[in-house]
This record gives sequence, structure tokens and C-alpha cells, in this order.
Amino acid sequence: MCSATNDADALHRIFITSQVEIVNSLSDEFLSTVPYTGKYTSQRTSEVWVGVTHADGAKCERCWNYSPQVGSFVDHPTLCARCYGVVDVQPLPAAAGVC
Repeated sequence: MCSATNDADALHRIFITSQVEIVNSLSDEFLSTVPYTGKYTSQRTSEVWVGVTHADGAKCERCWNYSPQVGSFVDHPTLCARCYGVVDVQPLPAAAGVC
């Protein structure tokens, strides 16, 4: 979801979750797979449906977010893509000793 065109990639940070998905319509098949659901209605907006289920993927040992990319990096198999990019940077040169 990091390249979502509907800002869903930013919503997961606002909601403090691993993933957020925005769907245009709800099918009975989709509804049957979501264990926790609810509706919200206000005077200014139409009805909003919210569903909560387990995120896809495995838990990253560094940031604790669930991601399908965990396990895809040979040298760091327990990290997500975001954490892998941070951990897999070139090491800094050793600092010169001060006498």
C-alpha cells in the first residue's frame, strides 16, 4: 500500500495500525471475512462503514507493524521493507582517534 493513490498509505499512520484499506463498495463475501464491524453516521457525511481484521503479513521485529514484505530480505528476514531500508544502509567510517 505504500503507493496508494487514495491516501490509504497515510491513514495507517493516523490510525496507528499496520494497514488501512479503502473500498468503494461492500460485497457479502467481503463482509463475511471481517470479524469486527460498525457504522458511523453524521449530519455532514453519509454513512461510513468500518471493519477491523488482522493485517496481512508477519510482524516486523523492529517496528512491530505487520507487513507482507517481512521474510523477503535474505540478510534481514525479520524486517519489513521500511525497516530494512534503515538497517541496510552503508556503515559510517570509523571516527579517527583524538590524541
